[in-house]
Amino acid sequence: MSVPTLEGLRIRLRPLREDDAEALFVLHGDPQVMRYWSRTAWTDRAESISHLARMVQAERDGDIPWAIARREDDALIGSLSLFQIVPEHARGMFGYALQSACWGSGFALEAARLGLAHAFSTLGLERIEADIDPANQPSRRLAERLGFKQEGLLRHRWKVDDVWSDTVWYGLLREEFSNV
Repeated sequence: MSVPTLEGLRIRLRPLREDDAEALFVLHGDPQVMRYWSRTAWTDRAESISHLARMVQAERDGDIPWAIARREDDALIGSLSLFQIVPEHARGMFGYALQSACWGSGFALEAARLGLAHAFSTLGLERIEADIDPANQPSRRLAERLGFKQEGLLRHRWKVDDVWSDTVWYGLLREEFSNV
């Protein structure tokens, strides 16, 4: 499955490129961005090259990893992915990261709407799931604004730096998606 380019008003979702390596390092090297992830912030620029290689393989395996780029200059400001897509069950996972300098700008909402609209309309998925740290209130609010429903709490799901983190499990059905 190839990664399509989707155009929004202020951002575009586009395939990741080799020249995104530095911006990916800045994104994933930011401890604020990585605070609620299942791993620590990147400390070595080589991690961005490895990540790009993994995303090429993930695309071959059916995932859709996008760069969130500003339309005005096509600069990467984040990433959004549809992954673990199971066509026979019309289900997939959803996740994103956005540069901390862009938080509160509405870019994550615009990107999420584009990606989810693609998942439901083009891919024909019925259900999208999201794994969110309970303490990550901005991501929880975004998910709920999009129509996601909290479905459960998974305790001690991730261990990062010897600290256990829980997951709030969210699900979104096609008819619940709020794309307005």
